[in-house]
Amino acid sequence: VRKGFDIFGIVVLAWVAALGGGILRDILIDRGPPVAFTNHAYLPIVLAVAIIVSVVRGVELGPRGQGVIRVLDATAVGAFAVVAADRAHAAGFTIPACLFLGVIGGTGGLLMRDILVADTPEIFRRGELNGIAALAAAAAFIALIEAGVARPVPSVVGILVGFTLRLVALHFDLRAPAPRR
Repeated sequence: VRKGFDIFGIVVLAWVAALGGGILRDILIDRGPPVAFTNHAYLPIVLAVAIIVSVVRGVELGPRGQGVIRVLDATAVGAFAVVAADRAHAAGFTIPACLFLGVIGGTGGLLMRDILVADTPEIFRRGELNGIAALAAAAAFIALIEAGVARPVPSVVGILVGFTLRLVALHFDLRAPAPRR
């Protein structure tokens, strides 16, 4: 909406942002077609949200609305990272590969969205910690799985780790170390 795209552009970007990380994950795991292409609920949900966003364009959300969006964003980063790490682990991938796929699952859609609109990807911007939050979520999940902790504890802990790190980073504008210029 901020870029002035029409409804088709908005829907395509919404679809890429929402499902791109999972599609990349499934292609890399190579266990059949990506879930985004086989689950009939995904496209209607993305379409509905894209249309709602288009309709409420220009409506000021205020601090409470922005807070809700931040909570949903933080939850998504943690949850998508854990799901991706879980699918990679179930497919027999190495721990580093599970962590990499966790980051891809948690941030790949945003990365693809930003590339399509020629922006610096959000996961590389200072003060966002998207990638680090996804990595932490995947790492917590994999560590607990490898330690033999029964489900659903690893999933819940992983999601909470990613969620908490992302929210804290946004609230306090935390920044990852960067080289001096």
